[in-house]
Amino acid sequence: MKYLLGLATGIVIGIAGAIAYSIMTGTDLRELAKDVRSDIDKVDVSAVGKAIDVRMATIEAAVVDRINELRGVEAEPETPAAAPGAGTPAGQEAAAPEPETAPA
Repeated sequence: MKYLLGLATGIVIGIAGAIAYSIMTGTDLRELAKDVRSDIDKVDVSAVGKAIDVRMATIEAAVVDRINELRGVEAEPETPAAAPGAGTPAGQEAAAPEPETAPA
């Protein structure tokens, strides 16, 4: 019962919002929907998707750089395995590996 009441309320609010938008802007939503459909049909969706992916990657890299800058973390070295003491906190030396013991 609550589901049906919520669904009916949502539909009524959606219709009221659409009518209010039409009155405030002075445009018919059916005409607006036709315009949006024609704009979508004119656009190469795969090209737009690729452009969005590139843009998001750029934004992600900038955000990560800024977060690292705020945390005081420098950029990772190109070859972390070659760096002495890589993976250990600053000022501490890496522990020597324990010698292997032969099975008894």
